[in-house]
Formats: sequence, structure tokens, C-alpha cells
Amino acid sequence: MNKKISTPIKRIITKLAILIIVSAFLACGLVIWQYFGVPEEEMKGEVVKDETTDWKTYRNEEYGFEIKYPANWHVVLTYPASGDEEKMKIKFMVQFRNTLKLETVATYGELHQIAIWIEETSISEWREGFSEIETIGTIEEIVVGVEKGYKAVIPKLELAFIGIPKNEYVYSIFQDAPSECGLLGCLIFQQMLSTFRFLE
Repeated sequence: MNKKISTPIKRIITKLAILIIVSAFLACGLVIWQYFGVPEEEMKGEVVKDETTDWKTYRNEEYGFEIKYPANWHVVLTYPASGDEEKMKIKFMVQFRNTLKLETVATYGELHQIAIWIEETSISEWREGFSEIETIGTIEEIVVGVEKGYKAVIPKLELAFIGIPKNEYVYSIFQDAPSECGLLGCLIFQQMLSTFRFLE
């Protein structure tokens, strides 16, 4: 009689054990799939939109570069005074601003501008110039668009400069932005940098 009772109990225990093992494998598989599986964007079928597609393109044939900027921003060409040009070796400067009313934005701290200037110097001289500043944080190698460049950070002044070498020039890029952007820069600065490229 014991054998008849134990056989059905054994079958139930065996079935429960198999069910638990299968459930454990399915749960592990689900966790692994969620962790290593398809990215969430692909699961939803979403396409990442290029937010710069509606932007304007500034193109400079003389110095051989282009960069995109927001359609509602303004381009301001500024050439340094002759004395400054000799001292700083700056050949050309262009600024991209969210407004042309500088006296208003200076009062309210809403100015957002990005300046690019072309300096007749080597990248090693450019880097040395920043190394001499006592408050310099770091100078690190970065990629701007597809170009190799350098970023010099001055934490005490909350400033960051980008330098991209090309032939006998260094293309310096600087952001003057609302304080909430901080040293990493506002998203708009990062987006603009991603569109910088030299012309062929």
C-alpha cells in the first residue's frame, strides 16, 4: 500500500520540480533579454530624430569650414581690430547668437552665443597658452564632429574652449551661455559642435 501512495506523490513532486525549473529558466531568460536584448528605442520602433535638420548652415569658403546653427539665431561677423590682430594672430571671427540685443541679455543673463575664431598658430602653442593659466583645470583630447581637437577647461571662470588644428591655423570655439549650462555646455552647444566640419 505504501508503494501505491508514494508513486503518485513522486509523480506530483517530479511534475512540480519540472515546472519550477522551467519557470526559473524562463525568468532568467526574460531578465537576460531585458538587460542584453534589443534597445528600448528599437522595441518601440522609434527613429532617433536629428534635431539639427531644420537648422541653417554657416559655410566659410575662405577658411574652409562649416557648422550648423539654430534657425532662429543670428550670425555676427566680427573681425578684430588691427592692433589685436597682430597681438593675438586672429584672422577671422564669427559669432552665433540667440539675440542681437546684447544690452538686454547682459542685464538678464540670457545671452547664449558661440564664437569661432581662426588663429594663426600651432595646436601646441594653443595648448601652451592655456597651460600658463593658473586656474586651468584640464586639457583633454576630444572629437568635434569628425575632427580631432582639444578642450581646455578653466573651472574657476566656468569656461571651456575647444581647439581644432588645421594646417597653420587653430579653430577655437567658445561658448558664452546662461549659467545653468555649466562647464559641460548646453545641449545646443554640443549639437552645434557635432555639425562642425572642414570642407574638402
